[in-house]
Amino acid sequence: MNQTSYTDDSNTSGYLTEGYEGLSTTFTDIERQPSRGYCELYRAKRYGRWFLLKCLTPEHQDDETYRQMLRKEVEVLMLSVPSSVVGIGDHCMDDCPRLQTVIFESMLPATNDGVVPLQNCSQLSNIFVPKYEKNDDFPNRVAWKTLRPLMKSEIAFADPEVKAICLRRWDRNHNGELSIDEAQAVTSLDAEFCRNPIIEYFDELRFFTRLEEIGISDFEFCLSLRSIQLPQSIRHIGAWAFHDCKGLQHIELPERLERIDHDALVGCVFSSIYIPAATTSIATTAITSNQKLTKVVVSPENPVYDSRENCNAIIHTATNCMVSASHVARIPRSVTSLSDEAFNWFDPEEVVIPDQITYIGPWTFATLIDRVYLESPIPPYFDSRNGQLNIINPGSEGFSDPEIYVPIGSLEAYQQADGWRQFAHRIREYPVAPHNNSCSTLAALKRHALKKSAWPWEKIYKD
Repeated sequence: MNQTSYTDDSNTSGYLTEGYEGLSTTFTDIERQPSRGYCELYRAKRYGRWFLLKCLTPEHQDDETYRQMLRKEVEVLMLSVPSSVVGIGDHCMDDCPRLQTVIFESMLPATNDGVVPLQNCSQLSNIFVPKYEKNDDFPNRVAWKTLRPLMKSEIAFADPEVKAICLRRWDRNHNGELSIDEAQAVTSLDAEFCRNPIIEYFDELRFFTRLEEIGISDFEFCLSLRSIQLPQSIRHIGAWAFHDCKGLQHIELPERLERIDHDALVGCVFSSIYIPAATTSIATTAITSNQKLTKVVVSPENPVYDSRENCNAIIHTATNCMVSASHVARIPRSVTSLSDEAFNWFDPEEVVIPDQITYIGPWTFATLIDRVYLESPIPPYFDSRNGQLNIINPGSEGFSDPEIYVPIGSLEAYQQADGWRQFAHRIREYPVAPHNNSCSTLAALKRHALKKSAWPWEKIYKD
């Protein structure tokens, strides 16, 4: 067994990153439980107590994105100990390998040996304590002395520009340092960092644990921002919060996050994103215009959205509508509509619209696309706002005029259909092999069509 983490929550009491192997060496009375998604679930006994253990299914074990998702479900990275706690048991933090920070809001609690509860926390680097607990005499805290090198009262910022802004705004005692309690008193960033071209690192934001929102434009146009860690208290990411943060290569959304507003993450360059189970409101333009984004995964526990069939897109489960997509997204056969801006501001060479799609939103293809292939002989409804919106803006600077390919025999239907008629001069037919209108067939056909001046009728039907 590689790593196991336990808490008192019986619903998420442990995990195995490497699968089932080794479980029997540590646990007894192992029982397989019903499960779905990317995890298997087991009930097992240790120390006379029952635990629920999750592990990745064999097909997901080697995928780092899913490994991170599983860790996030049960691992504790930061622990805040309220002043009401006066004692800590020897094994209360057993096997928390990724615990990095412990914050004691008041006095250090009593313990048999201060090292014991934290002895297996190999990544522990910060123990925040009130300033009076760092006195030389360390009254009544002999057990904690060996951990004293990790103890601090002020936050050590990696980025001097971030520190300067924080001190100017939130250093209440004007001592030139930001204490943990001063950080935890902050409830709004008030766009203090907006349009700052200098800041690069703000991982210390995770200590601002009373923040529930990254507000409108809080980090908009922070072009040099490369790394930021959001506090787990965040429930809402506002419009344009990280708009055009062109250096932001990674972001982890907090498990409590409920809502992501429009253009919140537009123009970032992270390659993957995980949508937590609690996130039940996502704007159609929340993650668009990111040419690096290749992996989109929605928690299988999310009641509103999914990323079925590894499509690398966000799909509204109840309506089978593709809400937002990566630039390598695939449209599953079960999806029946594309949201207003599903592929907004990506530049794929081509997009295939499966024949089950019945609705296409007005800005679905506001993009630098070269070719659109529609499989259905019946034109899907395209909301072009009475011709005011095109698939793109033809003739505009930097935009091409994409060709639109439709099945043979449906040219007239498309040219006369509402929403499509303004593209009549750009619509062409492609042949479809009888009784086999699959995506793979279409892909082969369009490759032939693009390589030859005439449609390869005879070769297609001979093949």
